[in-house]
Amino acid sequence: VPDPHHLARKLEVVEPRDEILIAALADRAGIAVACDWTAAEAVWLATVGGGLPVYLLPAVESVWHPADPALQSRIVAGYRPEFDYIAPNRWTAAQLQAEAAWEVRRRIAPAIEPDAMSDDAERAIVTIGAGAGDRPAVDAVCASERFASIHLEADARPAEVAALRPRAVILFAEQQSSLLPFALMSIGAVYLAPVDPRLGHEVLDGYNALLFGRDDRDQLQRSLRDAITDDAVWTELRTNGHASASRAGKTALRATKDALDEFSMASV
Repeated sequence: VPDPHHLARKLEVVEPRDEILIAALADRAGIAVACDWTAAEAVWLATVGGGLPVYLLPAVESVWHPADPALQSRIVAGYRPEFDYIAPNRWTAAQLQAEAAWEVRRRIAPAIEPDAMSDDAERAIVTIGAGAGDRPAVDAVCASERFASIHLEADARPAEVAALRPRAVILFAEQQSSLLPFALMSIGAVYLAPVDPRLGHEVLDGYNALLFGRDDRDQLQRSLRDAITDDAVWTELRTNGHASASRAGKTALRATKDALDEFSMASV
């Protein structure tokens, strides 16, 4: 599943139809998987004469363009009944059916199996995509507990965060799937984020994450203080977070293969 921030930059320019790619896919007559709306037309056209089109949804992609109704309509129009769909979560599956009336046959939480968890951490807290009102709330807790606060932009990569070895990471940027949350859980830090019903089956408050209301900065500060000052909380949450990411990574790989096998054997 593509990174949504990379995808947003990519969508600024819509490339013309790639006839060479369409012809190459058509010649293979196998399973072709579209991973975003810019590839959907090519996959659909390539499989019209024989082949199986699958759409691995990163989200209902129209949500990334709230100010562009024309682009939203174009994206939704590309969700065709010929595709077999794999959604990243229940929210996306329901949203697709509401917008396009097509059923999702599989839901697979996207994740990549992580490396072993680091055993140490710096006295640092990393935020990603924090707003102007969020940063002072984090800074105040960090200052009182003698921690450094490091504020990264919303397009920060997990490897960049992992290199800082933070004790906790706070992801303020909204997510359409669990790909980035699982990646951040796996680096050995406590993961904190605003409550988001889209991720309610993967990001679990008090088990692999600490959640707070998006506008509740008092709750944010209490949760962050627990992650900083309580070694038992820190150990349990980061261990559970890494285990969750590891299970999801293994499941995603196996479940994707099983889904493609199922789609290819289903009668049309």
